[in-house]
Amino acid sequence: RFANKSKRGPYGDQVLEMSYAVEEVLKTVKELDLDEHTLSLFIGDHGPHIDICNEGGSSGIFKGGKGTFYEGGIRVPAIARWPGTIPRGGVSSKLISSLDIFPTLLDIAGGTLNKSVIYDGTNVKDSLLGSNDNEGTNDIPEPEEDYKHHDILFFYCDDTLFAVRYKQFKVHFYTNVIPGPNHAAENCSNEGLPNDNIFLVETCSEGKKRDHPLIYNVERDPGEVYPLDPNKYEAMLAQVQEEIK
Repeated sequence: RFANKSKRGPYGDQVLEMSYAVEEVLKTVKELDLDEHTLSLFIGDHGPHIDICNEGGSSGIFKGGKGTFYEGGIRVPAIARWPGTIPRGGVSSKLISSLDIFPTLLDIAGGTLNKSVIYDGTNVKDSLLGSNDNEGTNDIPEPEEDYKHHDILFFYCDDTLFAVRYKQFKVHFYTNVIPGPNHAAENCSNEGLPNDNIFLVETCSEGKKRDHPLIYNVERDPGEVYPLDPNKYEAMLAQVQEEIK
């Protein structure tokens, strides 16, 4: 039904099929008159699998993809829809993790967290349901306003802390190997398909430990192209180390 219907090949066809499936679910919810009683969340779990060429999608301006801790691997789209409750057309750059979904939905449903259990996520209900000053626009709030719930996010590979997002900064203690500029020419010459059966297998031990933390301002430099001088951000790094403790 969806084969060869898009201009992006099999990957684009799959996006069309997914879009159709989401539409069918939302249509059914509306037909059952449950639209204003249903919160719908659409969120990605990781970035594109760029190792498998055009089949894996594109990370756009972001560096890296699935299996890395660069923005291309961990920054994903998220859409929340709840007619009558969530303002329509709003855009937010608030720092939220998928780990926040469980405690947030539990609170919305009227439940309470088991206090004897430590949860990684934070309840971000106010951010999710609150009024949005940017309703109907594509304006992004000033970064200083966006860190009320999450000042910091930790990115681990097994027990190794690879990177930290602290406010507008991203600090890499370890970095992943990512496909070089010749990757597509060398591995994707079959009309955008992999020349071989490529499957991403990268162990945590393959990460490169940095002699000095690699710092980016991902608000101004989301592509993580221009590293900052660690000597000029010693106070910020000290605060990050305190948070890690």
